[in-house]
Amino acid sequence: MLLLAREQYFLDKIKPEYNINFKAGSNLGRSYSEEVRKKMSLAKLGKVGNKKGAILSAETRALFRDKSGMNKIVVMLNENDKVLGYFKSIQLASEALGISRNRISRCARGIRKEIREKGKIYKFKFKVSDEE
Repeated sequence: MLLLAREQYFLDKIKPEYNINFKAGSNLGRSYSEEVRKKMSLAKLGKVGNKKGAILSAETRALFRDKSGMNKIVVMLNENDKVLGYFKSIQLASEALGISRNRISRCARGIRKEIREKGKIYKFKFKVSDEE
């Protein structure tokens, strides 16, 4: 961190002509020639991006889900606030009920009062709890 700060100090002070980058440790603001862009494009041709399209096993997905700091217990309630069920996370509730995570999340945050999905109207309520 100190090294980058010192490098930036000297870049600002000296303003060297030969330096391509304006900010130390960053390519921000740098423009590439057409020739260089073609070379970079050819080098990446046929290669998938970082983790793009990666197929994770069910065990790996479960591990990610369990280690995530976002896991909060989701309580499913009926119209009269009677508890219908508990889920370890919104993802697990989504998988069990066949309702999208986004819709459950919006209902739990009070943005929506009911869930409409695939022509069905669910009168469930969801609440998120920090307790385990």
